[in-house]
Amino acid sequence: MIQVIARVTRPAKRVSGDRAFIRDLNYAPGRRSDYHQPIEWQLQIERPTDWICTIEQARAVSPAVREVVEPLLGPTDEVQWIPATVRTREGEPLPYWVMHFPHPVDIYDEDRTIRGASPIPMSAALSAAKLEGHTVVPGPLTSYTYLAEPVLKAMQQRGLTGYSIEKRHRPQ
Repeated sequence: MIQVIARVTRPAKRVSGDRAFIRDLNYAPGRRSDYHQPIEWQLQIERPTDWICTIEQARAVSPAVREVVEPLLGPTDEVQWIPATVRTREGEPLPYWVMHFPHPVDIYDEDRTIRGASPIPMSAALSAAKLEGHTVVPGPLTSYTYLAEPVLKAMQQRGLTGYSIEKRHRPQ
């Protein structure tokens, strides 16, 4: 699995949407049906990318990311696509999606994962058994996303932008 995150740039500013709701998309489990007000960000960078760095660390992705990722989801993956808008610096609205994982998966091999005082691993070791049937998985309590090699390759072949590869994991 490959650990990716929105590329560190100047984060997009939240224009509308409840800040706590947006933040909780990464950190609170459950399907969301309570997004009645629009979720909207304003870019602070020159050109939009396919994976946007937001101030709340939401997984905001372009329709192209969804087109690539959705058909490659594993049989046990669950993603809720929540509509959002990203505005260019000039104010042009662009359709985006927030990739929300309603039921986070425990993906760590607890015997090999090193933790400090917080529950977030200092050095993560992934469990092959726990990843069985998954191709796209959120990092629990983080904004990292773990992708199977075919998903990353498909994103690269499509020329998608805005993410960085943090680490390659070899689950055991």
